[in-house]
Amino acid sequence: MLSAACGESTDPPIIGAVQGTVTVEGTGLDGVTVTLSGGGAGTASTSGGGNYSFPNLEAGNYTVTISGFPADVQFDQTSGTTVVATAGRAQVVDFGGDYIRTASVNGTISVNDMGIEGVSVSLSGTESASGSTGADGTFNVGNLRMGSYTVTISGYDERRYVFDPNSQPATVALGGSATVDFMGVIGELDFDVRIENMSMPMPFTFSGMLAMPLGETMDDMHPGMSYGFNFDATPGMSVSFAASIVGSDGMFFGPDGSGISLWNEDGTHVTGDVTDQVKQWMLGDNVTEATGGDLNLSDVIRVTLESIGPSNFHLKIQNISEDSDDAVSVSPGVAVVHTMPDPLFTAGMPDRGAGLAAIANMGMAGPLTAVLAAHTGITGVLGPGPYASHTGSGVLFMPGTPASAGLKVYAETGDPTMLAGEVTADDGIHMMGAFFAPVGGMAPGPALPGMAYEFTVAGRPGDMLTFATGFAQANDLFYAPGPDGIALFPDGARPFSGDVTDMLTLWDAGTELNERPGSGLSQVLRQVMPDMGTPEMEMVDERKVCFVYPDITTVADFIKVTITAK
Repeated sequence: MLSAACGESTDPPIIGAVQGTVTVEGTGLDGVTVTLSGGGAGTASTSGGGNYSFPNLEAGNYTVTISGFPADVQFDQTSGTTVVATAGRAQVVDFGGDYIRTASVNGTISVNDMGIEGVSVSLSGTESASGSTGADGTFNVGNLRMGSYTVTISGYDERRYVFDPNSQPATVALGGSATVDFMGVIGELDFDVRIENMSMPMPFTFSGMLAMPLGETMDDMHPGMSYGFNFDATPGMSVSFAASIVGSDGMFFGPDGSGISLWNEDGTHVTGDVTDQVKQWMLGDNVTEATGGDLNLSDVIRVTLESIGPSNFHLKIQNISEDSDDAVSVSPGVAVVHTMPDPLFTAGMPDRGAGLAAIANMGMAGPLTAVLAAHTGITGVLGPGPYASHTGSGVLFMPGTPASAGLKVYAETGDPTMLAGEVTADDGIHMMGAFFAPVGGMAPGPALPGMAYEFTVAGRPGDMLTFATGFAQANDLFYAPGPDGIALFPDGARPFSGDVTDMLTLWDAGTELNERPGSGLSQVLRQVMPDMGTPEMEMVDERKVCFVYPDITTVADFIKVTITAK
């Protein structure tokens, strides 16, 4: 039957659609080519959030294929099938994929070939990522998409380190890696400086052996002869001695534990005959005063004190037994200047075994002399001082030139305020300051044995460190490095840490006449008012050799200075 010939019509075609979304990790991906094949053919491109659509499709079987997506995207499938069988209904074919993350960016963040730990590394661009450096300064940021990135570092001490630039570009291919290194320089570091008083407290300022009668060449002091002892002493000091009369086994003579006071309350010297303060002592189980004997001590010896200078004395022990019925000889002894009582013995207590028995029993003064010598000397006292980090020379002083007004005040009084105020910008100053109080103290003051000063100074490559600390037992002396200072970055890049004691010199400001160290009445520890000493018009120079000062070559026994880069 020919229905067409009979004028019959067919059913109209079913009109439907195929549509969907292409996503990567849940986000629509635009620009992907979508190809339709089967009952009809067509090509589209995703847009508006990864969407595509093929409308007005006749009934039939269709295949949807995607292509043209980025190389670092992978899909579980790139084609799908569907059937258009219902008019007005859209068949949905979606595609979901993931990025391939096999790329990485690595590198090293360093300053002067030293890796910097804990620096934050952030990546922006194709996507964002972050990491941080390890102990060796290296970093590795992995699981990245291929693409272009900007690598930026942060989280480091920007005062301490300078990185210019602090961000760099990086491009990585699929499965590839890029190396981005950051090499910085030191910006500004803090340095801790510690100035320690390493000296031992010395209980005695002078001591010696009474072994050679004045004007004679023999040891024992026979009738008519005398022992003499020159020494310095400041207010509050006393002199003690011990010697024995030949033949008086187990006995010696000398003052009691207080010694013979050398200064009157009105500030004048004790002078004249002080024999009445000398006693005869006996060694037994304990040291006791010998009483009731046949010998009257004042008949055989006379002890006198003479003033020979502002703080200078002469002790004289005379054998006057030629005027008595029984002439005696006096064997060698010792003398010592002290502030604390009982330098040689304690009455009522056993002998200390330091050599006093050798004097009492054998007339031998050598052993006790050696013991006293080991405890005789200058007790080191350091004073406050200025400090600076700088690039210039001669910030505080210049050898061979007169001291400035500020240096004069500092060297003679220990006050660094005026000296610090003289420093100007022309000296290339980076940081200037002063230290006043010892560690653990609140008030300005000297650093006694076992004490220390500490300060922190900022420095940059090229900076030098200058400081001074007063030698308080002298008139105008101070410890300091040379006029150029101490390099904080010796190689121009790496900060210095270590002991710098051997870089110090004991300098003389040349403004006040030197007195004997530790006993001058015009020295800062003893003067009653500033500027008491005799003026001196000399140049700043290394310490004079007129007195015995601590030797800088063995200065570790007196002072120690260390620098620690933070």
